[in-house]
Amino acid sequence: VLGAWDQVCAVVGSGATCGGDALLSGGTAFVLLQPCEQLQIDPHRRTWTVQHARPGEAVIMIAMSNGGAVVEWYRRLFAGLDASTEEKAEKGQGLTGLPLGAELEPPGSRGVLMLPHLIGAAGIHMQPDYSGCILGLRHGSSRAQVFHAILEAVAYEVRWGLEVMGELGVHTPALRMVGGATRSPIWPQIISDVTGLTISIPRQTECAVLGAARLAQEAVGLVSRDSAIAEDIARQCTPDRNASAIYDQYYELYKLTHRTLQEPLARLTQISRQQ
Repeated sequence: VLGAWDQVCAVVGSGATCGGDALLSGGTAFVLLQPCEQLQIDPHRRTWTVQHARPGEAVIMIAMSNGGAVVEWYRRLFAGLDASTEEKAEKGQGLTGLPLGAELEPPGSRGVLMLPHLIGAAGIHMQPDYSGCILGLRHGSSRAQVFHAILEAVAYEVRWGLEVMGELGVHTPALRMVGGATRSPIWPQIISDVTGLTISIPRQTECAVLGAARLAQEAVGLVSRDSAIAEDIARQCTPDRNASAIYDQYYELYKLTHRTLQEPLARLTQISRQQ
């Protein structure tokens, strides 16, 4: 039985279909995936188009290397956890060493804004030399504000990616979210508020494994392709209108900041490499 790439298997396992919800895989990298019936090629090369495991279909994909990786960076730098402690935390009850009170921060993190491009601005930007930065820091800024701004920054990138897909004629009514980021009690809600879309989180978030098993079942005739994949949604986040209205302003500022700082950050990188 011929399977598929793990991200394409995740599309199958999550139940995302053409014309339906897009899939947001929230791991070390964040990946947006939308199956579609017609091949869509972005002339600006901001998206990837890959063959679906379903005959006659394709998957439009945007990979954002700065997703959960930015949380890991924060945890190492600010929380003071050593490698051994981090490893134990991963095997235990999930993410630890994160600041208390982040869930109490309002939209916009009280004016703290981050560009999360710690591994370059990949995905729709294709700017590998871009670097990250934090703006709006004040004497009273807290670790919770900075951490909250990190979660928002990744959410802004998700919204920007959805806009690029929209330019290609690929629109999604909602998002299905899987991966380690779904363990956060606040990140999916922030993404919902920033994008204005409902976020559905399946009870089983290892959808790549489910998708591979599903393809095998179909291949040997245990189930038909047309039969629906059972949905077991553990939780759902709907956008808060007041929060979304605030995020609309911060999102435009985020895009302006990204474009404005492109040259200064490039020069900073160039000078540092000459030393």
